[in-house]
Amino acid sequence: TLYGYFQFSKKLGKLQYQLIAAAKYLNVNKDGTEVYNRIKPTPRFNISYRPTSKSFFRLQYSCMTTEPSVSLLSETEQWLDNYYVYRGNGNLKPYSAHQFTLSSSYTDKHYDFSALLLYKYAPDEIVNNFSYTKSYILQSYENLKYKNEYGGQISMNVYPLSNKALKFSATGIYMHFHGKERTGSKWNGYRYQLMLSANYTAKKWE
Repeated sequence: TLYGYFQFSKKLGKLQYQLIAAAKYLNVNKDGTEVYNRIKPTPRFNISYRPTSKSFFRLQYSCMTTEPSVSLLSETEQWLDNYYVYRGNGNLKPYSAHQFTLSSSYTDKHYDFSALLLYKYAPDEIVNNFSYTKSYILQSYENLKYKNEYGGQISMNVYPLSNKALKFSATGIYMHFHGKERTGSKWNGYRYQLMLSANYTAKKWE
């Protein structure tokens, strides 16, 4: 695997943008036979806007390529216990994931707020695959046809005291996952998370 990139950034008043033009060269061999030989672009781009000293917005795009490791390609069976066997998949191929994020934040004397929206599209993503036999469970890996992810996160901190010693925090996360296998089967997954906390920072003991 070889990797190279070129980076350019510029600031125009309250607007700043950055472009990274990059590429990966991937060469995969199995038992002395070349199975994958390709150059994959991995660009990144982001635009930042700060209208005031308290607020901030950012739009980002990235394309990242992931190649299967040697352990994922090895088809030697490994018995993890009497009923659980792991075996790699020599037919796995690298995949690229395209991700868009939109984030913002606002900071004031007694509170701060941040929000993030995310969308990710990954054709051929590598995922776990489990199958069952009469004697054991077999874990392996396979390339999906594609996988989508989208969702967001909202966080807020409140400081009721002037010295910010007391902090109340709340974070909410929602993610939706959708995948399609090469057999045509589809599946969906969800993630909900709510985190609440309160912290008090005492003065240093003399």
